[in-house]
Amino acid sequence: MASLSIAEESSAISRRYHYLMGQRDAAKDRVRDLKDKLQGLEEKAILIGKAQALVQLVAQETQEELRYKIAGLVTLALRAVFPDPYTFIVRFTQKRGRTEAEMLVEREGLEIDPYEASGGGVVDVIAFALRLCLWRLKARRTEALMILDEPFRFVSRDLQARVGKMVSDVSRKLGLQLIIVSHEEELIDAADKVFRIKMREGISEVVSPVDEAEGEKD
Repeated sequence: MASLSIAEESSAISRRYHYLMGQRDAAKDRVRDLKDKLQGLEEKAILIGKAQALVQLVAQETQEELRYKIAGLVTLALRAVFPDPYTFIVRFTQKRGRTEAEMLVEREGLEIDPYEASGGGVVDVIAFALRLCLWRLKARRTEALMILDEPFRFVSRDLQARVGKMVSDVSRKLGLQLIIVSHEEELIDAADKVFRIKMREGISEVVSPVDEAEGEKD
């Protein structure tokens, strides 16, 4: 009986030993799998870091290209209208995880808030030029037509003729038709075609189209 107990105990120990060895091998397999996963995660982290750096670089280059295009076009519009040599400035900054654009004008080395430069006229010209930028930068442009209601109302009368020439040049160079509602005769004189609108009993009516042919008759 004693020898049988010893045999049983030996067998139990053997089974326990093999069980523990199996657990050890399983643990080794899990450790190996975890190491492989960790290595994979580290590699992904490196790739993600490189991808983020690439995205930031592309974003910076895109912003710089965008800044160059916007600043250049708006500056041209400003210099076409105002005798003072204004330069338009765009700065992109990161605030609260978002990209924001600061817009200024520079004259004689001084940076000025557009609202403080020559009344609201500078803002009118900037707003017009920015609309053109938005239209040009669209991946899929809309129809080559823009309708504007009194876009230059704050530009002084003595500069309205320069505005008219600038608008005419822009329309021709970009192939963009501009329909502008205005009461400024100097701006109206620069139009290729003019329609006079009057109110009759609360209804707007076209009362007399004015074009080159009519001008010849006069």
